[in-house]
Amino acid sequence: MKLNKRETRLLCLALLLIVGVLLFKWVIRPLNNRLQKVNTELLIIEQEIAKDRLLLQGSNHYLEALAGLKTTKAQIEPFIYQGEGNQVQLEILSFLDSLLKTCNLVVRNKDFKVEKLTNRKLSRSVAKLTLVGEMENLLLFLEELEKSDKFLIVKELNLSRAGAGEGLSISIQILALLSDPSVAG
Repeated sequence: MKLNKRETRLLCLALLLIVGVLLFKWVIRPLNNRLQKVNTELLIIEQEIAKDRLLLQGSNHYLEALAGLKTTKAQIEPFIYQGEGNQVQLEILSFLDSLLKTCNLVVRNKDFKVEKLTNRKLSRSVAKLTLVGEMENLLLFLEELEKSDKFLIVKELNLSRAGAGEGLSISIQILALLSDPSVAG
């Protein structure tokens, strides 16, 4: 059986159409699906990279803040009493006693306690003193307290008249920060 020209053309067209459909079904469509999948994965990766960049910028901000805090800590540390609790308490009491003697103030009552702060490494000493002396002696005491190389805070100061010939009765509360390097934190 011999095919005429028209039938040959139709057969060629049908074969081309079949090859085209098969090529689309088994080659082009899978490649297109794979391309879409790769594009989706690429988009997800780009979003993750953008999110990671934001996290990195945020962490850089925190690192800068931490460096600033370390600098501040290094600047403040010389003004804070360092050492173990009892040793530091004795150091503060000794300093205050010598200062009181130098300023001619008489101690009537002395209460000393240490309060833990929320930071496990820091504590606050609170010295409540009841003193008797003259106004000039009190002013000298406060000036010497201010000249101290450690950070001491006069939180409360009350003055009243003492007994006859005794001058002023002085109630004073002095705070100091303590740092114990042996405590991890």
